[in-house]
Amino acid sequence: MIRIVSTFILISLTQLAFAQSKPLKRKYRGTYEGEIPAYKAIIGTKEVLVKSQNIKLTIAKDSVFMAIGQYNYSNKYKIQSKTQNIEVYFEREGSMIEEVLILDTQTKNLTRKGLFPQPDAILVRKNKSAKR
Repeated sequence: MIRIVSTFILISLTQLAFAQSKPLKRKYRGTYEGEIPAYKAIIGTKEVLVKSQNIKLTIAKDSVFMAIGQYNYSNKYKIQSKTQNIEVYFEREGSMIEEVLILDTQTKNLTRKGLFPQPDAILVRKNKSAKR
């Protein structure tokens, strides 16, 4: 009996370790582009105006590639389905900052939730993912 229970626990832990999030459907993958609007940030006692930046985001089968201005980030993603939206989560490589993307399945527009005090950015799909 102990062997059966320990074997079951070992198999469960192995499956959990190798489990991956489902990839996003191909019809939602591709390149999205938009602009992060200008905003004001308070640094110390000064209020600084931050200019708007272009953002380009490519969702592949297993990874997300994001370019904001001259900075590039990439990592694997996880998805969580809601009723009408799909939430995509990934961490910026090397900084442990979690990015949240909300994909509207009807309009196929992507909203990047801004990190405070950065406003949200709406991204429009430019092209579909290529078949592999």
